[in-house]
Amino acid sequence: MMKSIVPRRFKLGGGLLDGFDSFFRPVFEDSELYMRCDVKEEGSDHFSIEAELPGVKKEDIDVSLKDGYLTISAQKKEAEEVSTDSYIRREIKYGSSSRSFFIGYNVDETDIVAGFENGILKLKFPRDKGGKNDGKRIAIN
Repeated sequence: MMKSIVPRRFKLGGGLLDGFDSFFRPVFEDSELYMRCDVKEEGSDHFSIEAELPGVKKEDIDVSLKDGYLTISAQKKEAEEVSTDSYIRREIKYGSSSRSFFIGYNVDETDIVAGFENGILKLKFPRDKGGKNDGKRIAIN
């Protein structure tokens, strides 16, 4: 049975540091590539995650499953060209980001469907079905 689909860093439980992450989130959102995600329950047998990754290329996204955690990693690379422009302000963010979601020890990577279109990574996977995963990458269509 699946225990939680709450992201690792947002686990609830009344701990002393529960508010710590949300207190500093605006600072981190401005300083690095930040991945916003929507998690939905689809009927009684599936979940889906949509991750917003604007400006990230499909080949710079990695989705993996290990020890019950589905991890999405992305990197947005800055252009290699040398620019002589004098920026007044630069708001386009470059860097890397990673999010992990506990989806259960018994979800198999072959049951996870991943697609990427228009800057949105979509993942769909079943509830815990039995078996053990050994840490595999998920192909993105």
